[in-house]
Amino acid sequence: MNILKNGVTLVTFLIFSALTTADPIINWDWNDGTTQGWTSSDSAGNSFGAFQANNNGNGSLQIWGPTTSLNGANGITFKANLMSYSSANSPSDLTGSVSLRSYGTGDMYDVAWKSWDIDFSQLNFGAWEEFSFSLDDATDTSYQDFIYDSNNVMVEFFIRNKSGSLSNQSVMLIDDFVVSGNAVPIPAGIYLFLSGLVGLGLMRGRNG
Repeated sequence: MNILKNGVTLVTFLIFSALTTADPIINWDWNDGTTQGWTSSDSAGNSFGAFQANNNGNGSLQIWGPTTSLNGANGITFKANLMSYSSANSPSDLTGSVSLRSYGTGDMYDVAWKSWDIDFSQLNFGAWEEFSFSLDDATDTSYQDFIYDSNNVMVEFFIRNKSGSLSNQSVMLIDDFVVSGNAVPIPAGIYLFLSGLVGLGLMRGRNG
């Protein structure tokens, strides 16, 4: 009967996991050695299986992802590794953000975005750190009454030194940028069903 009980528990776990997991809408992974449409205002390339942007001393470091549809997304996650050798003594000297921007077709200021400040206090230079954001926590900004359009979105990273320009020795690596979709809600009846399965398995285990 222990086999039956363990089987019921495993099935319950698998069903619960399948119903609550948020599926990735888009997953950019640079381990395949390509930039997959990402660009930078500075010299960029691939290094260590990640997208690499090198600052050329123009004041900030900016990285853009390709325009795509993020309709149905509820959050973003990415891994970042920032290496700075002279323009910042510590990550706390930096300021930056990640944004999901949608652009208009006319004036360059026809733009709306959802953005999040990056907390660089979580970073150590030369170390990979993971950042996760919920769309519900985003700061919404728009110009010329342009409305954010999740079907026409470009990802943008913006980093600068609080006290001045980044040096040309500043490098940012980004890997595994994931846009996650909404988790499937679980109806109340499913909870009762799963509870019944667990209870049935325990009862059979005791009787056995």
